Parts: sequence; structure tokens; C-alpha cells
Amino acid sequence: MYRCLLRTSNTLRRKGTTLKYKGYNCRSYRCFLYTAKRNLSTNTLHRSRSILSNKISIASPTASILCHKRLFNPNSSNPHRPNDTVHSGSIGQYADDLFERWQKDPNSVDKSWREYFEKYHGYFSAGEFLADAEAPSNVSNEAALKMIDDATNLLKLVRSYQSYGHYIAQLDPLGILQQGVDRKQFQPELLRKETWGFTDADLDRPIFVGDHRQFLLLMGVDSAYVTLRAVENKLREVYCGTIGYQYMHIANFERNQWLRKAIERDIQDYTASKEEKIRILDRLLWAEEFENFLDIKYPAQKRFGINGAEAFVPLLKEIIDEGARLGISDFVIGMPHRGRLLFLATVLRKPLWQIFYEFRGMAIPWEQIGDSGDVKYHLGHSSDRSTPDGQNVHLSLFPNPSHLEAVDPVIMGKTRAKQYFNGDLDRRKTAAIIIHGDASFSGQGVVYESMALTDLPKYTTGGVIHVIVNNQIGFTTDAYDSRSSPYCTDVARSVAAPILHVNGDDAEAVTKCAKIAVRYRQEFASDAVVDMLCFRRYGHNEGDEPMFTQPTMYRVINDKMKSKQVVTESYKAKLVNEDKILNENEIKDIQNKIRSIMSDNYELSANKEDIEAELRADWLGANWSDIMSSLSEDTSIDEETAHYIANSVHPDSFPDGFAVHRKLVKILKERSESVLHGDAQSHGIDWGTAEMLAYASLLLEGVHVRVSGQDCERGTFSHRHAVVHDQEVYKKKYIPLSQGLKNKITGKEVGDLFQISNSNLSEFGVLGFEYGYSCESPKSLTIWEAQFGDFANGAQVIFDQFISSSEIKWLRQSGLTLFLPHGYEGGGPEHSSARIERYLQMSSDNELHFEADEAKQIAACNWQIVNITSPSNFFHCLRRQVHRPFRKPLIVFTPKYGLRHPLATSSLSEFTEKGSAKFRWVIPGKAPADPTNVKKLIFCSGKVWINLEEHRQKNKLDENQVVISRVEQISPFPYQQVADEIRKYENAQVIWLQEEPKNMGAWSYVQPRMHTVLKHLNLADEKELAYIGRKPNASPATGYPQVHKAEHNQIIQEAFGL
Repeated sequence: MYRCLLRTSNTLRRKGTTLKYKGYNCRSYRCFLYTAKRNLSTNTLHRSRSILSNKISIASPTASILCHKRLFNPNSSNPHRPNDTVHSGSIGQYADDLFERWQKDPNSVDKSWREYFEKYHGYFSAGEFLADAEAPSNVSNEAALKMIDDATNLLKLVRSYQSYGHYIAQLDPLGILQQGVDRKQFQPELLRKETWGFTDADLDRPIFVGDHRQFLLLMGVDSAYVTLRAVENKLREVYCGTIGYQYMHIANFERNQWLRKAIERDIQDYTASKEEKIRILDRLLWAEEFENFLDIKYPAQKRFGINGAEAFVPLLKEIIDEGARLGISDFVIGMPHRGRLLFLATVLRKPLWQIFYEFRGMAIPWEQIGDSGDVKYHLGHSSDRSTPDGQNVHLSLFPNPSHLEAVDPVIMGKTRAKQYFNGDLDRRKTAAIIIHGDASFSGQGVVYESMALTDLPKYTTGGVIHVIVNNQIGFTTDAYDSRSSPYCTDVARSVAAPILHVNGDDAEAVTKCAKIAVRYRQEFASDAVVDMLCFRRYGHNEGDEPMFTQPTMYRVINDKMKSKQVVTESYKAKLVNEDKILNENEIKDIQNKIRSIMSDNYELSANKEDIEAELRADWLGANWSDIMSSLSEDTSIDEETAHYIANSVHPDSFPDGFAVHRKLVKILKERSESVLHGDAQSHGIDWGTAEMLAYASLLLEGVHVRVSGQDCERGTFSHRHAVVHDQEVYKKKYIPLSQGLKNKITGKEVGDLFQISNSNLSEFGVLGFEYGYSCESPKSLTIWEAQFGDFANGAQVIFDQFISSSEIKWLRQSGLTLFLPHGYEGGGPEHSSARIERYLQMSSDNELHFEADEAKQIAACNWQIVNITSPSNFFHCLRRQVHRPFRKPLIVFTPKYGLRHPLATSSLSEFTEKGSAKFRWVIPGKAPADPTNVKKLIFCSGKVWINLEEHRQKNKLDENQVVISRVEQISPFPYQQVADEIRKYENAQVIWLQEEPKNMGAWSYVQPRMHTVLKHLNLADEKELAYIGRKPNASPATGYPQVHKAEHNQIIQEAFGL
């Protein structure tokens, strides 16, 4: 009964007496309702489920409405507001139970329900709701219930098409797949009128629907009556054509309604103009002619062409054109290799002669920089272009490895950085477009890791436009073998993104989807997905034979090609025969013009000397142009600045009333005091304080600092505390480096110049994001911190394909800094080693060449790897990242044990003394009075030095016979500094000591380079580098505490044993 009243009030317009609702308190009513929902009995819920599964019989009007969701609105003269959605079917059943009880005994229900039933039951049962001018008069109760039944069942049919119509839409240009990959998840009977109580006899019978907006939107009429035939026809036209709309999974009412209007009215009413149609054809012809030209000129070369998906070009161009109309002026684009050359030529307008030159195979490495290059279908490009409407847009396509989808988070990070540096705070001027393949979108986990960032405050880009070029095949794997879900796009449902499936043979439908996607992104700052179903003309590359593995599919494809039933030919015929816009000669003129342009550029590409003179190494983007004249290479700060920073972040400067945890107050005070009075006291500046000084000093110099990673706000090991939480007010935070630190001249807070954020539990996605962020501008220090160092192996693709090699492959610099906690403290195999050996293996310095010039070493290397023990050295290392005229990635193996150890502290003078205060590649051991007495010269790196020194001091061992020098920077290798140490102690045995197993850690990297040093000193015949450390092992560390302790003690004893 409750639901019947609900539906009736929504669908039938009242006229006459105005009802005034009195006596209800909205807050108390809702509390009652929520309590009722929580207290529903098992029997009631079971009964509701039985009704929904048609297991028991109930009056048709009541049963038909139970599934629908509505919210009672006690403050309205109309007791129920149309289209509000809150309650479940269980609440509707609960209300019906109350109504039945009220009929038997009015005092058996709560007062609020009793008043409701008394007031409105009489109103509805008396038929006053039929007083509408268009509504029938003199209707009996039975007839009224039949009208309600018809309207609600018709509404359910509409909802079924809105929810499931895409399953039977005409999406596959090959006509092979039905309902995506049919996993029996869709029930076709939901789209049959008989399921909802209708027959053929009802097709033309008028059905009264009143002013229900569902029908008004769909039908585009003002009448209160519709027919089943008209509604069905309209539903098939809208939801089962060449576009399949998947949006009913979006729970947000405003977004859902916006999409419904866009789909049922805006796009349905839209017709492309003559100019737009000609433009679509021109773009299709460019795609077809370009691929055909390459096929003729370079038949033996891989190009991963887009043949079979030519509508890709009008789709992407329309996204850009529509985005420009809506205020987007900068697009950051990522895509795989398929179709990349066509995209470069047609969308980014990379010079055709340059593309053809790359095909000729005449390109050589830039002699002045010695890059290794990459294959032509991995390269990026950027350009400025004007849209047909006259708007200027900047387009940048990021270089991409063959690891599909790995570029996704990189694009998002670069977009976010562009928005920051361009002041695009509402994220409406800069947008990301990511192009995917169908198999990779459903198969690669990084897709979800990237999409999961879309609504996180410190990672959102205001929505990504995802385009899937759906070939319905992955290499040689059929769609039904490549995923468990019906569509490759189902992962996008997790972030409530609308999904627009479209048949790639319908060029105008493709451009309509482009418009909806961009408009939605701009309206709601949220992701949108366009899934263009097409086919792949050839195999995975042009040399593959696809009939080996997909004979049925390729018989269909070959027949389509022979009969010219492809998108370009079909659209030409449409414009000539149906629309009468162009004739055959005009189309041929367009084709001849395109062919002429390509032929001319092909001739130009043969002139190697002219091209080499024209091409320039594109090292730096616009934001990097002034890197050479940025900051001084001096990394020290003055004492006044250090004190200013310490006072700015002191707990005494926190806002009044901000409740800081009492233990944290002590920690933060000691941190500031160590700077203000450190040299006069026994304790020095620890790791966390040095890190804070590095960030703050860079911020005062105008450098943007961003720190990201799991638990990085506090620090995994509770050393950072960059974000302080109020102990009494929920979600109230204070960030000293953002809110407490102020510009020394203007007095303005640093604000967003400093950003730090705990990330979600992702390595691949978040590291890729931060790498992309670091590529945008040199005026930033971008840091990613792993929770534990070995967790970084979840992001190994980003290390291998981007961070370690992007400079040499793509001429793209990055100053990304990585913190990987490392150290053997008995934590077991997964919490000890950050796998130093893996990163050293990828270092590009030559182990056979002794290089004494530090600057030359750093400039030539691919990245830097440090394992630091001194807080001041850490400070200088971070500042060094932006205090030089180039950028290199930096991997810091950060301590756990050494974060607060007394031996791992520094004095203020190590931060402030010009000349001597700088990063030291090697920290020499304490030299005895007579160097000739030294028996052992031990080189080590990282936390193990603390263990050695602690043991020596504790046992008061002689310092004259064993010298321990710390290698703070392992790569590029400090040849000169190590040689200087070896020269000092001519009688000493040279030893490399590490806590890692021999097949891990730095040994394999250090050993040949130490040999080069000995050879340089003419000592290779006299001295051989010795090893102290754990034995080779398959696992990085033991899980047994006693074994760990025994191994550790053995290393210490070997070090000091004479």
C-alpha cells in the first residue's frame, strides 16, 4: 500500500484541493525509518526476496513497486518527491506490513505512520488524484489500480532497457559477438513486454503516465498518455542502436539524470551539420590513405596499423574539438603502439616527412648526446594546433613502451603536474586522454590501480577520457578467453564511470560518443569511457597470419574488405546517396589531395642531409627551458635560514587550540631544538630533522616539493610527522611545512608548494603517477616512498621501462626521487632488503673506465643510487637534486634502524658551512696517527656501518688497525674517492663488507669497479678485494631470529678479527 501511494503520487498529477501536510518532524521521521530498516526481521527480508523472485503471490500493484526506490518527503504538499532514491525494496515491504496492521488495528502502528495512513489512504482511495484535466474520470478503484499497474510496469520496461539495452545493441561490426562476451549474466526476458505483464493486444492501448519525467524525457512529448508500441520503438532506437549506453550502475542521482537527458534527448535530437559530415569523411579518408600508403611503400615493416578501426581518427579529433569548445586548452595523451603512427600523423600532425624518414631506417643516434633511441611506434610528440572552431590547443603524446597500460598512471601524473604549474585548480583546462586496447584494459592490473586514483584528492586530474580501440582480440587470444566479464570495460564500473559502447562502422555515432564523454568529464570532473568496437585488418602486426588462430573472424573480415563494407566506404556512400552532400568526383578530389601531400613528403624524406640539419634533439619541454640558469649548485644553507625553519615548524607556533598528541609535542620540540641549539648540546640533528630542513629550504627557494607513498605523512617508521592530527577534532590536520612555513619576504604561507599525501595501497600505479608528475617541470622535487623497500618490486615495470631508461630512449629527463627503506634487522625475507642489486644492475656506468670527474660521471649516468648514513649528507643529496642544470632520478636506500640512532646524527655546521657543507660520495674512516699500521681498510654502505661502529665503541676496540669508510653513493661509483682512501693505507687489506647475501646487495656491482681502482693505482697484482658478508642465498634474509643474530655476529667478528 505504501509503495502504491508512493508511485501514484509520482505518476498522477493532482488538481483541485491543495493538501497541507502537518505534524511531521523530518529528523525524527528519518530516524524512525532508519531504525526500522536496521530492525527488519529475517522473515520480512526473506519474504521480500521471495516476492522479488516470484515465489509467492501478492497483489500486482504492490509487488510491482517493491523493487523501485523512492523517498518520502514530509515537508512537501506532495507527500513524495519524484525521482528521489534512498529506500530499498525491503523498506517498501515493511511499510506494506505496517499498512496491513493499521487496517486491522490503527493503534498497532507508530503515531507517524497512523497519521500518514489516515490522511492519505482516504485521499488516494477516493480517487482525488484523478482530478487532472487529462486524467479519466469516474474511475473505479479496480481501474485505478490497473492504471497504476500499467504505468509502473511500463516504467520497469523502460528501466530494463536503460540498464540492459546495451547487451542487444548493434555493436559488433563483424556480427560475431553478442552481449559482449556472453557469460549468461544477462537475462533477455527482461526486455520482453510479456515479462512486465503486457501482450500484443496492449501495443496501441493508451497508457496514462501523467507527468512522469522518465517518459517525458524519453518520448519528447507533453501528453500524459503513451502507447506501448511507441515506447518500445523509442527504447530500441535509443538503447539498442549502434551505441550501447552503460550508465545505470552510477548511483549518483545528479550524474545519472544528466546522462539520461544527454542520451535520450540531447544526442537523439542532435544531427551533424553538412560541414561536420564532410569533416568526418575527410578524417576517415586520411586514416585510410595513410595506412594504405605505408602498406605500399613499406610492406615488410611493422607499423601496427589501425586498418579496420579508421573511425579512431574522427573519434579522437572530436574529443579534442569538443574539449576545446568546453574550455580545455591542453591535452596529455597516452596510447599503445597500435595506431600510434596514424595518430602522430593525423591528430598531432607530426611532419609526414619525419615519419617517412624513420621508416627509411636512416636515422642515427644524435652524435652529440649518444641516445639509443626507440622504435618509431613508441615515440612521443607534442604540438599546438587549431580546431575547426578556431580554438588553440596543445597536444602532447607521451612516449610509451610495449608494456601495455604501463603509461596510464604516468599520463595521470603528468596531467596533474600540468594543472598545478598552470594554476588549473578546477582542472577544466588540462585533461588526460588515455587510449587502450580491449585485451589490455581488462587484463592489466595497472588499469584499476590507475583508475582507483581518479577521485583521491591529491591524485585526481578532474577525470580521464578513456578510449578503447576494441579489436575484439588480444594478439591471438579471443575475447571469450581473455576475460571473465561480458565487456572489457567492466573495470570502469568500479569508479562509476559511464561507458559508451559504439560500433566503429558508424562514424557519426562515434563522434556522438566523443561529445558525451567530454561533456560529462567537464560537467562532473569524472572519468568517462568510450569503447569503440572495430576489427583488426591484419594480424598482431602486418607480417602475422591471423587465419592460423582466428579463421572464422578473418573469413568475415576478408569478406567485408572484398565487398567494401567498411566504415570509410559506407560513409562515402551515405554522403553521396542518402545525404546528397558530396558527389563521387568531390570525394576523389579529397583523396587525390591527401595522396599528393603524402607523396611530396615521401620525396622530402629521402634528403638525409637536409633532414638531419632540420631535426633537433628535443630534450626539454617549455617548462624546462630555463633549467640551465636555475639554482646555484651550492647545497648549503645559512644558519639564519635553518633557525627560521626550526622556529616556523616548532609546536609553539601551531594554531591556538590545536590538540597535539603529547608524545608528538616532545618529538617535534626536540627536532626544532636540535637545530636551534644542536651544536651546544650532546645530541645532534637526526634523519627526520635533516629531511625537514631539506624540504623547507627548497620551499623557501620557490621549489615545489611533493611527497607521496603509503604512510608517508607519518613515515612507516614514525620519523617524519609531516602531517599533525588534532587529537580532539575529527579530520582536523595541520601541516607545518605548508601552513606554518611562510615566505621570508612576503609572509605568505607556502601552501600547496608543499604537498604530501598518503597514497592508496598501490606501487605500480602510484609510482607511475609520480614519475609522470616529475617529468613536467624541473622546478620540483617529486618523491615516492615505498612502505618497505622490497615492496617496490610491485612497480618494476616503471623502474625498467621509464625511470632507468627514458632519458636514453626518449630524451626525457626526470628528477624523481625514490625512498626505499632497507636494512637487516631480523624482519625476515620481505622486510629487510630493498634489492639494491637490481637497481645497480641497471646502472649505465662503465666498470672498466676509471672516471675522476664527478660532474661528468653524474651527467653521463642514467640514475644515482645512494645508501646514506649521515643526516647532513641526506640533506645535501636532496637539495643537490634541483641545484644543478640537469635532472637525474635518485634512489635512496633509506634507514630504519638509523633514523634515530645517536651515531647517525649531524651537527648544524654540516648543513651551513659553505664549501665544506656538501654531499660526500665517500665518508672516510677515522685515520690513525700512523697509516702504515692499518691492517684492514673496510668499505661498506648504509646501516651496517652503524653496527660496526657501535660494536667498536661498545667493546673499546683499537681504531689503529681497522679503518671503516662509508660509500654513501654507490652509483655512479666514486672511483677517485675510493682510490684516495686506498692510497692512504698501503699495507691494508681492502675489503668490501655488506649485510646482504653475496649474490645480492652491492657486491656484484662494486667488485669489478674496485678492481678498476686497484688497476688504476697499479695495485691489481698486489691486492685483491676481499668479501665479508652473508653467503649466497635464494632468499634475501632468514626468518629465524637466532639465525639472523648468528649471521650478524659472524660479519662483525670477521670485520674486526685480525
